[in-house]
Amino acid sequence: WGNANVEAGPPPLRLADGNYVFFFNSWKAAGSAYQPAWAVLDGDDPTRVLASAASPLWSPASLPWMAGAKPYTCNMPQVAFVEAAHAIGHDRFRLYVGGADAVVGSAVVSVEHARTLK
Repeated sequence: WGNANVEAGPPPLRLADGNYVFFFNSWKAAGSAYQPAWAVLDGDDPTRVLASAASPLWSPASLPWMAGAKPYTCNMPQVAFVEAAHAIGHDRFRLYVGGADAVVGSAVVSVEHARTLK
């Protein structure tokens, strides 16, 4: 997965083309932050990765309220996790996330085609 440590997020979700999108949380070795990422898995052989994120969906280091920078406080700085997800339409998914072990939020991710997320 390109990083030293990876933690699973929600179960892989089926895409319209039969493949799966898998959201996970990876530790960026150089920047010491857990940050959400994604991979597209082959629908016929989910052990085969068809595409994966070149960069995280977002980085907690770029968000002062997740970094623990004053005036914000947090329980664990520099971490963000995708905890749950569900389909909300054609290759669109609502993600439920935790940040800095102190906040929760939600985001919508659209898969434009099986190899590109935005």
